[in-house]
Amino acid sequence: MSFPDQSPPSHYGRGDPYGRFDGNKGNDDHDDNNTFFSSILPNLGVITLRATLGMTVVLYILNQQHLLPRPLSSVVSKALFWPTLPITASKRIGKWMTKIDDTVVMGGAPFGFLGYPQTLREKFGVKGVINLCEEYRGPLKQYKELGMEELYLPTTDHFEPSREDMLSALSFLKRHEAMGNKVYVHCRAGHGRSGAVVFAWMLLKDPNVDPQQLNVDFCKMRHVRKSLWKQPNVQALHRRFRETGGSFVNAQDTFFQKEKDDDQQTDPVADEVDKKEL
Repeated sequence: MSFPDQSPPSHYGRGDPYGRFDGNKGNDDHDDNNTFFSSILPNLGVITLRATLGMTVVLYILNQQHLLPRPLSSVVSKALFWPTLPITASKRIGKWMTKIDDTVVMGGAPFGFLGYPQTLREKFGVKGVINLCEEYRGPLKQYKELGMEELYLPTTDHFEPSREDMLSALSFLKRHEAMGNKVYVHCRAGHGRSGAVVFAWMLLKDPNVDPQQLNVDFCKMRHVRKSLWKQPNVQALHRRFRETGGSFVNAQDTFFQKEKDDDQQTDPVADEVDKKEL
């Protein structure tokens, strides 16, 4: 008995009884996949770029509105320092530096590549720099070459400096004032952080001044934060200056009071030495 040939044909066609497809069909499917990925990948790149830009803009706006917590604001300020610098600079054209009094000059970050350190040294006679910019360390090499001393007090953008840092800044200013030097106080734009230090300097000079009116007058000199006089650390320093008559220290502080009490106590060892010397 003869049986029909059951061996698969040498060429598997689309009518293949085994349900297999021919090689050309496989190539077609492969080409379709390549076309799909080649079309979706560029679109995916555009979508990612737009999402990144959108998130960047949102974070920038939130940071400018002081709506981010300090840790996140610190990260955002550092990441966007250079990309958003043109925006900051455009608002300060011709007003990057401002002379406040015989000791203080304040302004934005003194970029070395723009020759700002040389301008400060030669035009204003600056020998000291107070840098409150957490996101920019400053042109240290040029400072050294020009014989300029820097006090670095890194403070997160849109947050006021600590009381301790402001006292350090004021002490630095007093020391350079005594030597007849000028000091440049800066943050990123010379608006908030450096404004707080310079405002505290003004309060130190005249503790009995009306702080709100002083803030108004300060704004006429330079575009600084209008609410400096309301900031907690600034208010605390102002109260201290009023209590001490413009001094950094208060003799009623616990630290100094303890020292007074210790001096009033009898020291048996010291008394014995005094008797022998007599």
